[in-house]
Amino acid sequence: MDFSIFKYRKTYKGFKTLYFDFDIREFTQHSKSTFKSYHSLINYLISCPEKSIYLTRDQVEDFYEEANNIVVNIQKYQEYCKALGQNGQNRAQAFFARKIRHYSVEEEQAIVNKSTEEQIVSWFNNLSDEAKKNFINRVLTISSLERPNPETVSVTDSEFTEMLTRVLSDPKKQEILVSNYSRVQIDILENHKIFIENNLDKNEEFIQHWVDGKIDNNGNSLTLNELDIKRLQKSRRLIFGLEFTSHEREVLDSGQRMDILARINPEKNKREYTLFELKAPSARIFEQIDSELKLSERISRAIPQVLDYKDDFENKKDGDADLARRNLPAGKIVKCIILIGTRNDNERANKIFRGLKDNFSNLIEIWTYTDLINRLETTISNLKENL
Repeated sequence: MDFSIFKYRKTYKGFKTLYFDFDIREFTQHSKSTFKSYHSLINYLISCPEKSIYLTRDQVEDFYEEANNIVVNIQKYQEYCKALGQNGQNRAQAFFARKIRHYSVEEEQAIVNKSTEEQIVSWFNNLSDEAKKNFINRVLTISSLERPNPETVSVTDSEFTEMLTRVLSDPKKQEILVSNYSRVQIDILENHKIFIENNLDKNEEFIQHWVDGKIDNNGNSLTLNELDIKRLQKSRRLIFGLEFTSHEREVLDSGQRMDILARINPEKNKREYTLFELKAPSARIFEQIDSELKLSERISRAIPQVLDYKDDFENKKDGDADLARRNLPAGKIVKCIILIGTRNDNERANKIFRGLKDNFSNLIEIWTYTDLINRLETTISNLKENL
């Protein structure tokens, strides 16, 4: 690439310079040197100071990278940013991360072919109704599709599948569809975080009913078919961590009901389980904080309770009636997590609580709902950084 043709330059905030092979003011039809989504390119240069960015209208189809020099088709870049449907510092990062121009035409087609219509429909059909509606709103901004029933509050399977099928007829829209999957996850987790923040005064039963898809975010009863209930449950159980899958609620164990059994990578570690015991966000961890600190009755009962569950479960063998009912292999509970209460401003209580967590951490983790909110914020932040 002959970089001498980029005769125009403009230095923006942070003393970062963009180079052009055309007059940017003629392109934008205004007197300033700014243009749509330019700030994301500047943020990219701040993050990657060794790079240089050159803007063109016709030298490359999309973008081209040579050593630390990146040549960007400004029109294609702006079209991509518009398709994302949101403002953000990481648009340029997402644009370059696709590496489209690093593949031959044959390789590009092979990648598209691997994402079949059936696969993508299956992925997105597992979303809750709320997430589907959020996603459809994004799809409408990139595909100029008309929603079949704009007055309908809920989204039916057939309507959602029809929307996806029409989008998937265009390989470029396929790419946008897949790239938006992380944004759908972000929307779901942000909604769940807000729900938890707004319900820290609720009891154990309220939280369990929400996890089970029996109530909406306002506490009103839901009447859904079995398939939609399973989808909603799957969505809401993301609050425990994206790494956990195959959640099983109220697993019978010698007449006792364990709240949630989950696994990490069940294909490779199918016999390793994590047990979640759900207590109320309103429950106290300590009692009589002002005069004498002692564990509350609720958490004092929860600790031996989960240890009892663990011991009983690990004594079961393949073929046990309780396990067979859920099609679970016998195995080991590698971690017990008790979710209870919230943090407070009492420094002494927080110091003792940290010691309590440290002493039990090899086998039992104690999470407060404050911890859960912090974990969700971290997950959301990580997803946004990797868009």
